[in-house]
Amino acid sequence: MRRGLVILLVIAEAVTAWSEYEAPLVEATPDEKTGIYYFEWIVEETMTMATSGVRGEGFFEVVDYVVNETDNPWRVRISEFETHCADAVEWNNDKHNFSSLLQLDGRHQVVFTINGKTPADPIVVPLGAEIQLTVRNHLMATDMTMHVHGLNMRGNWFNDGIPFLQQCPIQAKSSHVYRIFADTIGTHWVHGHLGVDRGQGLLGAFIVTEGGKRDIREYAMVLQDWFANDWKHIWLLKKWGLMKWHRGLENPEHGSQCHQPTYTHDNGDLFADMALQSLLVNTKGWHNQSDVLHHPEKLPLTQFRIKQDSE
Repeated sequence: MRRGLVILLVIAEAVTAWSEYEAPLVEATPDEKTGIYYFEWIVEETMTMATSGVRGEGFFEVVDYVVNETDNPWRVRISEFETHCADAVEWNNDKHNFSSLLQLDGRHQVVFTINGKTPADPIVVPLGAEIQLTVRNHLMATDMTMHVHGLNMRGNWFNDGIPFLQQCPIQAKSSHVYRIFADTIGTHWVHGHLGVDRGQGLLGAFIVTEGGKRDIREYAMVLQDWFANDWKHIWLLKKWGLMKWHRGLENPEHGSQCHQPTYTHDNGDLFADMALQSLLVNTKGWHNQSDVLHHPEKLPLTQFRIKQDSE
């Protein structure tokens, strides 16, 4: 089963408003004493379209986005049992913690995140950098590893993240330190390498530059397809030969529940286990394709500020 992912590098101007616009790439700074580039990743479950902190640490408030609302489309559901199920209040910047909101395609799902995000914030280091990446697995009951695409890893195979071959998986509630050398210039990516965890959100850009100060600003664009169902569920359906009903096994008379083969313009068969449901650019996309086609200006999609006439 193939899952699409593309990482692009875009030259652009610096921005500051993270909630509306993407932040530019920033090259990491090494430790003054050792010269090593240190990173720490906390991997844990996170609820999308939810915000934390209103009711105290560890609690979430469910968030919705009303496409046709022009003034303030963001809504926060009221969590108290005594209130009506649909009761909600408008977003209040002074009260609600927008920095903790993970949107993805606008649906409410439990995903794996790296420091609260998926994709993770890009790792950007110069050629030749020595990297120490500490991964802390705070998942409830899931083992994991991390693997970097694009590096040579010659003589360093035991840090390449292939479970049961190059390392034991990082067990839940434990940690592991990867020591990596940035030996290949390019726009690479890092992802989970046990089961289908990269489909659950364990991925991010890994960029090795030529080094030296650059006068231009750059962005990373991580493009990936996203689905409504849990990826473990999808994989088991594939294993059992039931991908025809990957959208749901209930009410089979409802035609939209079935996935049918698609074709190219010249009537050639386009083989695919499942149809694309949502396209994410970094942390944002939208699940309703009718909204994307007819009202893209109303959606909270990924935006970049590009300087006009820049080279």
